[in-house]
Amino acid sequence: MNDQWYYQPQTIGTPETIGPLTFNQMVDHVLRRKLKKKDLVHSPTATGNQWIYANQTPIIEAAVKKAKEARKESQKPTTPQVKPERPSPPDPKTRSFEDGWYVFDGENQHGPVSDSDFKIQIEKGWIHSRCHVLHLRQTGGQWQRSFGRKTLLAMLPYELQEKKTCPYCAELILKHSIKCKHCGEFLAKSSRVGSPVQSSSGDFSRKPIGAIGVMIGILVTLSAFGMKTTVSTGSGNAVHNIGLQQQQMMLLVIGVAIGVIGIYLFTKD
Repeated sequence: MNDQWYYQPQTIGTPETIGPLTFNQMVDHVLRRKLKKKDLVHSPTATGNQWIYANQTPIIEAAVKKAKEARKESQKPTTPQVKPERPSPPDPKTRSFEDGWYVFDGENQHGPVSDSDFKIQIEKGWIHSRCHVLHLRQTGGQWQRSFGRKTLLAMLPYELQEKKTCPYCAELILKHSIKCKHCGEFLAKSSRVGSPVQSSSGDFSRKPIGAIGVMIGILVTLSAFGMKTTVSTGSGNAVHNIGLQQQQMMLLVIGVAIGVIGIYLFTKD
C-alpha cells in the first residue's frame, strides 16, 4: 500500500500529528504500542480523508493480527525439545552381585554394604527417592526404585526395622503397624471401635452440650408461654395482637427444637 498515513496521539493539549508514514510503518507503530486504539488515524483513501479511531480501521486491525501470528510462528523452536533420558541402573543379569546392598544414584553404582550400614545411609538421607537399590534376598536380585525413607526401611530385615511397644499387650511390633500381630488390637485411632479414649471423649463433648441445650430449650419455652400477646385499646378493651402471637409461636417452636436436640445429645451413647 503506497498510501500515506498520519495519526494523532490522544494527549492533553494540542494533538501532535505524526506522519507521513507508510502502511507498514503504521503497523509497526501499533506493534510497538506507539499507536494506540483510541488514537486518530488519517489516510486520503483508506479512511476517506477523515480522522477516525485506530480501532475502527479494519485494514490496520487485520494487518496487526497477521503480523502477531507471524511473530509467534517465528518464535517457535524449529526442533522439538527432547528431555534427556534418565540413566537406568545396569542390568543385573550382566554381572554377579555379592551379598549386600547396592545403590545406583543415577550416575554411579555403590556397594555392597551391610544391612546396618545401609540403614545408616537411609537415616542420614544419603539415599534419595531417585536412587535404585538392589539386594539378592530383600529385592530378589532386581533393582528397585527407592520411594523415600519409609519404603527403604521396610526393605530391611525385621530385626533392624524400627519398633514400638503395643499399648494393649506390651509386645514389640513395627513402628508403623496398624494392627498388633500378637493380640489383634487395632492401633490406629480411626480403626478403634468402642475404645475407652473414644467413648470418654464422646461423653465429654456431647453430654454437657446436651444438658445446656435442654436448659436453654426450657427457658425459651417458658418465656414464650409468659409472653403477653394482648394490647389494650383506648376504650379499655384488650385485643389480641397478631404480630405478638406470631412471635410467641416462633419462640415455642425454637424452644421445643432446642430441647429435643439437647435431649438427643444427652442420651446418645
